Amino acid sequence: MDESNLNLLKAKATRNDEFYTTTNNLGSDLSVCSWYLSGKIVYCNCDNANSSEIVKFLLQNFKSIGIKKLYVSGLGDFFSVTEDGYDGLKTHRLVGGGSFYSQECLSLLRKCDVVVTNPPFSKFNEFISKLMEYGKKFFVMGNLNAATNKIIFPKIKTGEISVIKSKTKKFNTLDGERNINNVVWFSNIPNIGKPRLSLDCSIHDYNYQKYDNINAINVPTVKAIPNDYSGVIGVPITFLPYYDNKEFNILGCMRNAKIKGQNIYQRIMIQNKKLHKINLPDIREMVSECVDKILNESGNYGYHAGDLGKSEYFTQFATSNRGTGHFGTGTYFVGDENQLNVGGYKDRPRHKVDFTPYNLIKITDFRNGLAFHDALRDINGKIFRRYANGDGIDEKALMEASKIVAIFVFKDIEDFNDLRNKTKTVYNKVIDIYDDYVDEYKKVVNYGKSDRRSISTELISSFGYDGVDCRSCKDMDNTMFGSVIYNLK
Repeated sequence: MDESNLNLLKAKATRNDEFYTTTNNLGSDLSVCSWYLSGKIVYCNCDNANSSEIVKFLLQNFKSIGIKKLYVSGLGDFFSVTEDGYDGLKTHRLVGGGSFYSQECLSLLRKCDVVVTNPPFSKFNEFISKLMEYGKKFFVMGNLNAATNKIIFPKIKTGEISVIKSKTKKFNTLDGERNINNVVWFSNIPNIGKPRLSLDCSIHDYNYQKYDNINAINVPTVKAIPNDYSGVIGVPITFLPYYDNKEFNILGCMRNAKIKGQNIYQRIMIQNKKLHKINLPDIREMVSECVDKILNESGNYGYHAGDLGKSEYFTQFATSNRGTGHFGTGTYFVGDENQLNVGGYKDRPRHKVDFTPYNLIKITDFRNGLAFHDALRDINGKIFRRYANGDGIDEKALMEASKIVAIFVFKDIEDFNDLRNKTKTVYNKVIDIYDDYVDEYKKVVNYGKSDRRSISTELISSFGYDGVDCRSCKDMDNTMFGSVIYNLK
C-alpha cells in the first residue's frame, strides 16, 4: 500500500489526524481563492493560532488580499484581527474547548462570510455538513476520497462544490513530518479556478476494456479519456479536479467494478455531454433486467413504518422549496426493511405490502431517478409558483422537465422525433393541471392548507400509473426518497 495512504489509515484508526499544513506550496494553493476573500470576514475554525500555516499566510497577506476581518479558533484559543491590527486581546481561552461545533465557535461561524481551514479528516463529513447547514462559503482541505461520500458527491455532480488540486504534500504531525497524497481543496466559492481538461485521445488509441458488471469502458488515467466516445466511461477519482458539469455528466460512483473477475478501485462513471445520445431500447432493457433481479431475490414487497396513510400533499410544495417527496402523494415504502431500523422509524408498527397489483414507474439508476424526481420537483414548485403568481410559464424549464418525465411515463418511444412529440404531450398535460390548481394555490397562500394531492401525483396518475417504485435503486430505496403508492388497494 502507498505509504501516504497508509498514514491516513493509521490516523483514522487512532484518531491522530491532526495534519498541519506546511509553508511548502500553501501560498500557491490559497491564491486560488484569495480574490474572493477581499472585503470578507474569514474564519479559520480548525486552526492552532500559533502553528497553523494557513493562519500565518492570511496574516502575512491580510492587507494585500483585503480581508475585512479574520477569526481564528482551535485547541481552546481564539483571536480576531482587523485591518487595524489585533482586535482586543491577542488570544483568549474558549470555554467550549475550541471544537468547531461548540456554541462559541458556531456563534463565530454565523458572523463570518467564508471558512478557510484544514479540518480533522476523521470529522470531515460532520464539518462540511455544519458549514452547509449554516449556508457558508468555504475553501477547506480534505482527502480526495471524501469526494464520493453521500454528502459531498451529489453537490460535486451538480457543480455546487468544486474539487481543487493541492500542491501541498508535506504535513506536520505529532509524530513528525509526513507525506500525504490525494490531498485536495473542497470549495463552493463560485467561479473558482480549475484546470481545463485537454482530451487528446481517441477511442482507437487504447485497448479500452469493458467492465464485467456495467456497460462502460474503463479508462486507466485521466489523460486517456477519449474525445470521441459517447458511451459511459469509468474514470479514476483523480478526474474530479478537472470535472466541468458543462462538459460531462457524472452518472455515479462504482465501488465494485470488475474486469475479468478482478476488482477495480472505485471509478467515477461519466459521459461526454456533447457526444451523449439516449439509447432508449438499451435503457428499457437495463430497467427490465434490474427489476426482475430484485423481485426474484426479495419478493415483490415494500415495507412501511407507521400507520398506512398518505403524505406529501400539495400544501407541502405550494409555497416552499421542499427537496424530497416529489414522487407523489401517497404511502411511502422501502424494499430493504433494514432502512426502517433507524431514528423514529424503528419503534413504529411495520406493514408489508405486495406491490404486484400496482402499475408503478420503475427507478433502477440513481442518476436517472434523481433527474426524474427533480423534474417533478420543479413542476411541483418553482415553475408552478411563477405561473400561479401571474408571471407566465417558464417554457424552457417546463419543456426540459417534461422531456425527462416523458422518458419515464412512455414505454414506446422510438426515436428523438417521437420523444419530442411525447414531451409536448406531457407539457400540455402539466399546463392543464396548473390551470386547475391556481385557485388551490391561492387558498394555500391565504389559509395555509389544502388537502389536494400534489401536482406530480395528478401528472403521473394521468398516464395510468399508481406510483413510483425505487426498490431496485439502492441510493433511493431509503426514507429520504422511497417508493410510493398513491392509493392502496
